[in-house]
Amino acid sequence: MFVKHIPAGVSLVEAAALPSTICFTYYCLAVLRQATRGKKVLIHAASRGFGLIALQYAKYCGCDVFAAAETQEKLETCGKLGADVCINYSKEDFSKRVKDETAGKGVDIILDVKGPYYFAKNVNCLARRGTLITLGFESGNAGDLDCSISKSISEKKLRHLGANIFTLPPREVGTIFSQVEELVWPLFKDGTIKPTVSRVFCFSQAAEAHKAMESDIVAGNVVLVP
Repeated sequence: MFVKHIPAGVSLVEAAALPSTICFTYYCLAVLRQATRGKKVLIHAASRGFGLIALQYAKYCGCDVFAAAETQEKLETCGKLGADVCINYSKEDFSKRVKDETAGKGVDIILDVKGPYYFAKNVNCLARRGTLITLGFESGNAGDLDCSISKSISEKKLRHLGANIFTLPPREVGTIFSQVEELVWPLFKDGTIKPTVSRVFCFSQAAEAHKAMESDIVAGNVVLVP
């Protein structure tokens, strides 16, 4: 267990949603792959808690952010937080849109919570030497890998990394959290990154909170309070 000071200007409710989202963001975009100025980053499910924090951090790093979500309302939230390109899953092929927006080159980094169902399209829209970082498997477990996809990964010299800080040694997690406190907490204080709590429920409404998350109707984090 790690105890840290809450960033200045952040409420207790907002702080409750920060540790995992910002630590995962920092781990993906500063430890596994450095998100530097000019890099292009595609964020799947960008309107969720992790996605909105990752979006803001990537913008702070000087990246061009491609935000993908299921509804126009969610994409409007992404746009307000600085997304350069907003892609509606329900109306267009995200891989084709990425290639169109980048003159066929693709993006440098993809943050993906969807998993196997999007794997081939992710590989297709990654730029040469790009990195796919997988954080979840919402679309199910992996099936057989198409040989043509494997060939594309090899030819484009792509990297595919898994990101789960909960499986790291405690000392490594502590180091990540300390770096976040030193380097990222000030960004909340000056407003560069804003907390993204959209719904607050009492403990007695826990079932309702779970339904809201499962229905995927909310943008940002859902927080339970006493």
